[in-house]
Amino acid sequence: RKVPRRIQRFVDGSIQERPLATLRDPPLLIAQDDAYDHLSDEAKEQLGELLRQAEENIDRRDYAGAIAAYQQASQIDPENPRIYSGIGYLQIQQANYQAAIAAYRQAIDLDPRNVPFRYGLAFSLVSSGSLQEATAVYQELIRMAPAEADAYLGLGGIFIQQEDYAGALETYEQL
Repeated sequence: RKVPRRIQRFVDGSIQERPLATLRDPPLLIAQDDAYDHLSDEAKEQLGELLRQAEENIDRRDYAGAIAAYQQASQIDPENPRIYSGIGYLQIQQANYQAAIAAYRQAIDLDPRNVPFRYGLAFSLVSSGSLQEATAVYQELIRMAPAEADAYLGLGGIFIQQEDYAGALETYEQL
């Protein structure tokens, strides 16, 4: 089964293109800033410790341990979409695409305009074989951010998988 060669990833507040081969690189998910003013000092400290544990687990390639730390972090800060995005990313590392889909959907519910979260969702959907849903996500990405060439490439790739070469050509011609 073919999958897109590239995905977008949220890294330190910017979009960075990564080949699929480098998906093992740990994501930088949380920046300590004004976004955490709603948390008590104790909660910030607990959150920081959990995020450090998650990073250590990622460095050891203990993705299950990192996910567990992020899930605990989500109990402290349930409105933080980057935590759910991080869980989705780590679920992809383990080929748990249904869990990644659920996590990315939570992130998108909290931050509906975040383009990289939608790329993670689209990738997870394609990887799980949910091509119709992935098509809808790529089409939404194109509506949201018409200059995102990778959205057209992803959508065209789905059309090729479905042997809809006319649809792929039409999509690629929009680039």
